[in-house]
Amino acid sequence: GHLEDIPAGADDWDITVRGAGKLARTLHDNFSDALLFRRIATIEYDAPTIADVDELEWRGPLPELVDLAASVDAPGLAERATRIAAARNVR
Repeated sequence: GHLEDIPAGADDWDITVRGAGKLARTLHDNFSDALLFRRIATIEYDAPTIADVDELEWRGPLPELVDLAASVDAPGLAERATRIAAARNVR
């Protein structure tokens, strides 16, 4: 079965489940999380891969780090990453 196939209301379920009403409400309230966790747990065989382990080498912070740091209320994160990269002579 699939999450999408579960009826929203416990009265529409064709099995008896203890606490069905509360379970149905919980599933409804957290449905987007359930879909996300299913996606996280699904192996994607066509996901991008690397050709060489050197591709994993850190080459310093990307420009997007500034916006990301601001979005998580860590404005000094980008500057810190830049200092670390300079200290390590990251290419």
